[in-house]
Amino acid sequence: MTVLRQLLFLAFGLIILAFGVSGSNWENAEPPSAERVDASRRAQEALDEDMAMHAYSKYASVHRKQNAVFQPYFTHLSEYRHISDLEAEALRLGQQKGILYIGRTRAGKSGPQTLFFSTLFRPTDPLGRKMNLEDKIALAFWRRDPQGTKLLDIDAMVDHELHWPLRSYSRLIKLR
Repeated sequence: MTVLRQLLFLAFGLIILAFGVSGSNWENAEPPSAERVDASRRAQEALDEDMAMHAYSKYASVHRKQNAVFQPYFTHLSEYRHISDLEAEALRLGQQKGILYIGRTRAGKSGPQTLFFSTLFRPTDPLGRKMNLEDKIALAFWRRDPQGTKLLDIDAMVDHELHWPLRSYSRLIKLR
């Protein structure tokens, strides 16, 4: 087991400690301390960053396998905040067209799962036009866990009209 993987398991353990309460007496449970909440937040951010790097390597791999040059544009999610329905529209595209599976983690043997995936949109999609993608595609990177689905980042890259291995959103979401 790699050191990084061990750290991730430790981080998930901290998350469970911070938010999980053993026993059935929920009314009398003590709220997690600020230190524990902060530690679990840092652990989540580290996991998000690790999975974002994994997503980026998957994007590059799709290009490499199809003999295309991977030409990313460095963007930040805040560049698209002017689009009021960005998250809903990006997620809807994934539900309709499929998602790029990035990875899945689980806290312990039977703990809650976290799914990471990306949704793809092209310049011809309504959202792509709102984003002024022109000759680029965009991939929205997501985390889905028991707290809900959250858009974490958006990456843009030159559109080489590649085949992306998209999978059914509903099937991946239902997997446990």
